[in-house]
Amino acid sequence: MFIPEQSFDALIKMQMERFKEPMLNCVDRVSEELIRMIQNCGDKVQQEMKRFPLLFDHIHKIVSTMIITKTEETADFVKQLLDNELAFINTRHPEFIKSAELLKALGEDPDHALQQLRKGSGDAKSKLTNYRGNLTSHEKRDYLIIERLIDQYFHIAQNSIKDRVPKAIMNCLVNYIFEHLHSELMAGLYDQTDVDKLLAETEDLARLRKETEDMLKALNKANTFLSEIRSIKV
Repeated sequence: MFIPEQSFDALIKMQMERFKEPMLNCVDRVSEELIRMIQNCGDKVQQEMKRFPLLFDHIHKIVSTMIITKTEETADFVKQLLDNELAFINTRHPEFIKSAELLKALGEDPDHALQQLRKGSGDAKSKLTNYRGNLTSHEKRDYLIIERLIDQYFHIAQNSIKDRVPKAIMNCLVNYIFEHLHSELMAGLYDQTDVDKLLAETEDLARLRKETEDMLKALNKANTFLSEIRSIKV
């Protein structure tokens, strides 16, 4: 059984396409965690949020927009990482070449086995599928060799993705938000013309403040009245 390099590449790419969904899920989960952190700030911040809800809503909008924008850019970059892996199947990768040792253990000449990746014709996928049934001893050996080579390269690509995706997320999303959040907030808040509206308190808080002020005035008057009574000499 001879497997051409083009068919070998196609089989590898079919497996590597499975990386896309978990890679993007990883980006989304980090983004969701960043938004959750905004919504669950410290107690002191929470109190200020309740005091100035319009200001908090505006801040939340600025930060959320920033996170969503960078999440989309990060997702595009992560997709590009996978596209780079799919663009060129490097069968001369040092780790892949080491698989020749495995082929020796199978009793196969390494040079002959690796040549199988670049010779022959036909669709490798159909061959690997159709030959699962009645295989000669030579075909079984070839089938096992190709299976091991595909598995070997898949794990090489998997390790590369596992290393590069977290780094991309930290660089493009987490660290960027951390480094530019202050400037984005300043630009967004100072651009708001109606600052007084943002600093407006809620109706309940304004009413409570008015009642407290009225109570304070009444107590001051009562204190003054009592002081005058104590000063009267009988």
